[in-house]
Amino acid sequence: MRAKKESKKRNHLIALLLVLVLAVSSLAACGKKETPASGDKGNKQEMEKQETENQTPEKENEETKNPETEDDSQEQTLEGNESGLPLTEEKKELSIWLTWSNSYVSDPNELIAYKELEERTNVHLNWTYANNTEAKEKFGLLIASGDYPDIVCNASSYYTGGLSAAVDDGVFLDMTDIVAQYMPNYSRILNSDEGIRKNSTSDSGRLDTVWAYATWDGKIQGEPIWSGLAIRQDWLNKLGLEVPETIDEWHDMLVAFRDKTDCDYPMSIPGDGLGMTGGFLSAYDVMPEFYQVDGKVKFGPIEEGYKKWLDLFRSWYAEGLIDPNFPTNNVVFMTDHDTMATGKCGVGLELSGYMADVLKVQGYTQEADFFLIGAKNPTLVKGETAQSTFPGREYLDISVNLTSNCKDIELAAKWLDYMYTTDGMELINYGIEGDSYFVDEAGEYQWSEKVMKGVDGLTAMDTKNLYTLGTSTLGLYSWATNQKIRGDNDVALAMASWDLDGNDYAIHSSVTLTTEENTEFYNHYTDIETLVDEFTTKYIMGNVPENDYDSFIKNLETYGIQICIQLKQQALDRYNQR
Repeated sequence: MRAKKESKKRNHLIALLLVLVLAVSSLAACGKKETPASGDKGNKQEMEKQETENQTPEKENEETKNPETEDDSQEQTLEGNESGLPLTEEKKELSIWLTWSNSYVSDPNELIAYKELEERTNVHLNWTYANNTEAKEKFGLLIASGDYPDIVCNASSYYTGGLSAAVDDGVFLDMTDIVAQYMPNYSRILNSDEGIRKNSTSDSGRLDTVWAYATWDGKIQGEPIWSGLAIRQDWLNKLGLEVPETIDEWHDMLVAFRDKTDCDYPMSIPGDGLGMTGGFLSAYDVMPEFYQVDGKVKFGPIEEGYKKWLDLFRSWYAEGLIDPNFPTNNVVFMTDHDTMATGKCGVGLELSGYMADVLKVQGYTQEADFFLIGAKNPTLVKGETAQSTFPGREYLDISVNLTSNCKDIELAAKWLDYMYTTDGMELINYGIEGDSYFVDEAGEYQWSEKVMKGVDGLTAMDTKNLYTLGTSTLGLYSWATNQKIRGDNDVALAMASWDLDGNDYAIHSSVTLTTEENTEFYNHYTDIETLVDEFTTKYIMGNVPENDYDSFIKNLETYGIQICIQLKQQALDRYNQR
């Protein structure tokens, strides 16, 4: 059903931030799944590239007053090595839960950076972790038991009603006063930019969580676009074709792939036909689900453009341009590697880290010329800008919460705050200076020769993850590490192609329903999702008459789509008034 497929899309929203870290390795990335009550795939994020200057904590002995208090006597330094490390004279322990998996390290404490982190802080971490597929179930059992760890990472989508509900229910702690009292470095970043503050707080101004921020070596830039449409560049070269931009150019290319290559079908699409970026739907100026235009919430499937897109894919399916078995495709952010690499298709979805010749390097194909290139969402008219629903976040990324069972709130908060210092940022992202990284004459972080060559038979990416915090993202996470480990511009080129899409219609993930609104919303929307999924699939495959679309719209109205739109509008209005 659509609800299941799309929950996986939003499930992977935050945790697939980690997938790119592992994209050229054989690791299984951290992930998460989302229950309907925590939000929906319509909560798409703004992708405006807003960069704030000098938001990384300063390096040398610089002291600041706690920005959230008026007590002039409470001065704390920003530099981790000068802020009272170790955090405790006597060795203490904290328990922490997260989604995590690794093919060569059985315990996160075996990572080099965590060993160093324990040495610096004198805090040992007791981990409870689950892989992607079992995380939702195990988190549910954890909550039901009432035996919570001190810290929970990235569980916003697992808790019914989301983070605010978890705080209201007494499972997670309200972080407002805790941040003000014990986390000066996080406070400084939080208050450095109005957008960061707005997107990091609830409608009431409460801090329901502490967020990891996407940065470029500590300078907050937001999450880049790391997934989109991918095309076999080697096929384009052989056929003398350019990267298509318009719907007509895409049609011509797919026909050429069908007729002049040995592919099984030219294009692989997700089971719902849409794709996480809105795909071809955006050419008709609509989005897959909820979006906003000039502050007014809309729902794609009841808009005129949705019918036009349905007719397009119905015709392409009839022409043999789309995988005939697409309803079974469990695609979230990337097409199955074997499908792309073995020539079954020439177009699909891909992560930036798997672009270019990575699949060949990893042994998925023996084709010498294999190469993937990124393509922006198509438009009807050449030169126009298509909208995208890519779930990149402007400022915030992964949530970290202290639970009501936290045995030492001050220690846990100070431990988290260390991740927002310069030293913490360096350790999280690069490991230990002089071993896994160095700073060049230009002041740029660079990987050491050891990492680039790999250790103990590991790839450079695996070695990088061994020496850093690997797949567990905390504090100030830097996207620069991935491009530097590649040693070329392929990742950047793919991201640049996808970044040509607009994001004006996106509804930021910080737009949230109240607990009561959320309950009412899903009383209607669960059935609506199922109806949209089933009708969309049947229509594309030609299994229902074209004139059934009018009945489809009437059913959506009967199911309460206008109530859902109204609830989303209320949430958006509150967000805009923060």
